[in-house]
Amino acid sequence: AVALYRVITPWVLRPWLLGSDLLPRDAGAYAPMENADLYLNAWILAWIARATMLDPTTLFDGNAFHPAANTIAGSENMLAHLPVTVPAWAVSGSALVVLKAMAVESFVLAGLCMFLLARRQTGSMAAALLAGAAFTFAPWRVQSFPHPQYLGTQYLPLALLAVDVWVERRTRGALVGLAAALALQILACLYLGYFSL
Repeated sequence: AVALYRVITPWVLRPWLLGSDLLPRDAGAYAPMENADLYLNAWILAWIARATMLDPTTLFDGNAFHPAANTIAGSENMLAHLPVTVPAWAVSGSALVVLKAMAVESFVLAGLCMFLLARRQTGSMAAALLAGAAFTFAPWRVQSFPHPQYLGTQYLPLALLAVDVWVERRTRGALVGLAAALALQILACLYLGYFSL
């Protein structure tokens, strides 16, 4: 499943993913506002990755509105993406590379997590692969690039999987899994985490 979604993702996100300096800009009536949100979230992803590497005590003290402290605390922080964004920042020092790494991670993990849920529900590998692809490559996800925080939907299927296990087995592990999935969803996207709760 991971290999399949990893191969399909660059094709779905073409041409911007493969371009060295392309951003998925909006061209509609609200383009200035939409693109400003894209720039803000790309900056937040890069700042959080950079601060994690250099000085984690300044994680929320973005270099906007200086000398105000905790300027990122009132916005998205997308901390759940750190395992991917920190290495991307370390290798490139580029906010665009960090954004691309987060996008690929979000698409691949969303597909994998839906695959796991559908596999449990159906018992069919083919149905699970199709469900994972339908969830991760749905048009609304691809079109949400001006708001990259909304790409981080990968923990929603895991929360549902934990609920499914809880209903069947009533185990403490299922509740821990649900709590972990919801916590990760909140850390991936505050909005989606709030909606999930």
